[in-house]
Amino acid sequence: MVGPATLGTAAAQRDLNLTLMTRVLHGIALVVVLASRVTAQAPVSGVAVDARSKRGLPCVEVALLDSTGAVRATTRTGRSGAFQFAQAPRDALRLRFAAQGLLPFETVVMATQGSGVAAHRYLVTLTARMTERGAPPEEFSPGYVPLSPIPGLRSPAYPDELRSSGQGGTAVIAFAVDDSGRVDRRAVFDLYSSHPAARRAVTDVLRYQRFQPALEHGHAICAFVVLRNVFA
Repeated sequence: MVGPATLGTAAAQRDLNLTLMTRVLHGIALVVVLASRVTAQAPVSGVAVDARSKRGLPCVEVALLDSTGAVRATTRTGRSGAFQFAQAPRDALRLRFAAQGLLPFETVVMATQGSGVAAHRYLVTLTARMTERGAPPEEFSPGYVPLSPIPGLRSPAYPDELRSSGQGGTAVIAFAVDDSGRVDRRAVFDLYSSHPAARRAVTDVLRYQRFQPALEHGHAICAFVVLRNVFA
């Protein structure tokens, strides 16, 4: 026969087990809720920087990619190269930086630090499509219309330094164009120049060049683009 003391001990043990199980279940529920909030609201931010010159890259499209390579969100860098996704999905693992005339550049997402900490600098390698054999065809986001030169504008003059010596030359220059169609002189990058005179001829004429700005869903936006000029 089981005595009263034994029954009381068993009942107390059951109550204790029930209490512990309830606490465990509450803990699991809290973890699930917190995880869902992080998944929906984890911020991703940083500064896109040219790997060679270490200067910020303005007007570059930034896409968040998941493990399958699918685009989860897009934005554009500001004038300093800074960008932010305020509510980036947690499964977004990579960033893709892209611009007109450039090969896309991908890198791993770095965790966003707390307030007061300098934003992470993403070093972006700028590679012009026209200098890479077998480059895939260029694709633009839906609703995006690339910028284009205004007809009738001046072309870079053949440098006297090259002409007099019978030399040819090539310059590949990347630059930002604002939403009014003007070149941002602080955002001009030399991707390749066969001779300093070729580079100067192209960058000098950019001061006067005007463009039809890029459009995104009918609205003018700033854009980053590559220009290749051959002197022969």
